Amino acid sequence: GHHVEVNLADLHGYENHVITTLLNESILPPHSICDHTNCKVIVVHDADRLSSDFQHYIGWFLGRYAGCNKIIFCCSDSSNLEAVKHLCKVVTLQPPSFEEMIKVLEFIAMKEGIDLPRGISSRIAVSASNNLRQAIRSFEATWRAKRSTYFDGMGGRNI
Repeated sequence: GHHVEVNLADLHGYENHVITTLLNESILPPHSICDHTNCKVIVVHDADRLSSDFQHYIGWFLGRYAGCNKIIFCCSDSSNLEAVKHLCKVVTLQPPSFEEMIKVLEFIAMKEGIDLPRGISSRIAVSASNNLRQAIRSFEATWRAKRSTYFDGMGGRNI
C-alpha cells in the first residue's frame, strides 16, 4: 500500500478536483481482495476547508467504494467536518509544548548540520503558536534566508 498527503491550503481553489482525482485513483479493480499491500491512504491536511457539499460527496464515495482505502482528515476544528464525522473515528491530539517544539527544531537542525541558536528556536516556537508544522516551515524559511545572505568572498557568489 501507499499514502498520499495533500494540504488544502496549498491547492488554491483546486481542492475538489485534486481530492476527486485521488479518490478515483484509490479505487481497487473489481473482484480485488484487500490484502493490506494494495491499501491506499489519503491524508488531507486543513480538511476543515472542505465545503459541506464536497464532504457529502466524499461520504457517498466512501460508502460506495468501502474497502481497504482510508482517508485521514487533519483539522483544527472537527465541528467543520459534520458531513463526514459519522464515518470517522475522531482522535484529538494535544498541541506540542513549547519545549517539545524547541527539541524538534534542534533535532532537525542537528540532523541537517545547522547551528541553531536557542534564541532563534525559541522565537520560531513562540511565533508558531504551538503549530509544529508552522514552526518547521518557519525554520526552513529562516535557514534559507540566512543561507542566501552569506557570501564566500569569491565574486559575491552565494554558498
